[in-house]
Order: sequence, then structure tokens, then C-alpha cells
Amino acid sequence: MKNLTLTIGWLYPELMSTYGDRGNIIAYQKRCEWRGIHIEILKLNPGFDVNLLNSCDFLFMGGAQDEQQQIVAEDLMKKKTELKQKIEEGVPGLYICGAYQFLGKYYKEADGTVIKGLGILDLYTEIPA
Repeated sequence: MKNLTLTIGWLYPELMSTYGDRGNIIAYQKRCEWRGIHIEILKLNPGFDVNLLNSCDFLFMGGAQDEQQQIVAEDLMKKKTELKQKIEEGVPGLYICGAYQFLGKYYKEADGTVIKGLGILDLYTEIPA
């Protein structure tokens, strides 16, 4: 049997991993190990070369506090077209908390600040008043 390799693009691991999201990556690694699948993790931090998305078989991004989300939002806007294309091509992903919010139209913080989303999905998130 040929060795299989799965490449996971971990979007913004330094900023979008506030809630123990690294545990999801550990679970992927272990489950792949059990199945004889080699796993490579690409850590895609702010400023990453958007062409790296072409190497990814799976995308993952966790959650973060509002301040970190603002930093990520700026970088994501520069990569919107390529990320949308990967999602539309059917590249699977797990988007948790703030990551999921980024895929929508916008996220409205508790103080009323609006962080524009990528608009890939027809949804928005608002903190109830």
C-alpha cells in the first residue's frame, strides 16, 4: 500500500487558537497515525504566501478574542479570493468560533464594532444587546 499524506493548512495558529484548538490538530494527527496516514501541518500565520493553500488537503482555523480577530481579518481580506476558491472546490475544513464567523458577512462585537467577514457563507454574527 502506498503511503498516504494529508496536508492540513492551519490558519493563524498563533492568533486563532485561544480555546484549546490545538487539541483538534492533535486529534487529527493521532487518527491519521492509527490509519497509517502521514500528516503534514502547514502553519499559515499572517503574511503567509497564499499559494500555500494549493498544497492543503484540509483547512483548519480556531477561535480567538476580538483583538486577535481584528489582526486576522486584515490578513484574510487579502486572501479572500483564494480561500473562497478552495472552499468552492470542495476542500474540506473545520472552522471554529471566530473562524466560522469570518466566513460570513460580518461579526459585530459587544461594543458595536463590526468586523467585516469574507462573505463566503450567507451568515452574520452579532452579540445580543
